[in-house]
Amino acid sequence: MKSFQVSLLFILIAFCSCKDTKKSIPENPSISKRLEIFNIVHVDSTKNSNREEFLDTQFEYSDSLGNSLLILNSFPKGGQKYTDPQGNNYVYAVFWTKFLNKTDRPVDIKINLPSEDQELSSSQEIRYKLFLPPTKMSDDKIHQMNYGLSNTDFILDRILSQETQLDKSIQPNETEIFYVIVLTSQGVDGTIRAGLELENQNLFYKVNQKRISVGTIQF
Repeated sequence: MKSFQVSLLFILIAFCSCKDTKKSIPENPSISKRLEIFNIVHVDSTKNSNREEFLDTQFEYSDSLGNSLLILNSFPKGGQKYTDPQGNNYVYAVFWTKFLNKTDRPVDIKINLPSEDQELSSSQEIRYKLFLPPTKMSDDKIHQMNYGLSNTDFILDRILSQETQLDKSIQPNETEIFYVIVLTSQGVDGTIRAGLELENQNLFYKVNQKRISVGTIQF
């Protein structure tokens, strides 16, 4: 009986010691910091004389460990007219957006551009739609007409009434670049500015001052 009591005492001491040890283990600060949402720390606009050619805006998002994600948006090219199969007339411009993943983990991008048109200017009754054409964009096409996007009328005929999506995982230190077509119901006074922006983990696409939610990113 005495031997049993001694054994039980040792078990209780061991259990309490393990419990205290678990409590004393400090939280790894790097783990919690990695889960912080990226915040914008730098923006380049057309007012910056040091910007790259054809580059309109550059957004850099960074966490407390120094990991960063860059989103680059181009100036427009195009301004050509397009007539759909039903005889409706439009004007379109071609843009590109580029992601640079400078983090140490994959970044998953999900973009879904709606099939419905959006109001761009109530005073001029101008509406617009956004499309992700299936054509692959690459850096070597930047100096070409429409950034190398060809057969645009044929592409628009096929996707005019559809939602267009992008679902991509960008690995560490890799990039992803893609086209965006902005189709307007008529010509716009001045130059259209457009591009993708990140707020928390939500992606928004802005055309001039009109912004709509288009997707998310996951780290």
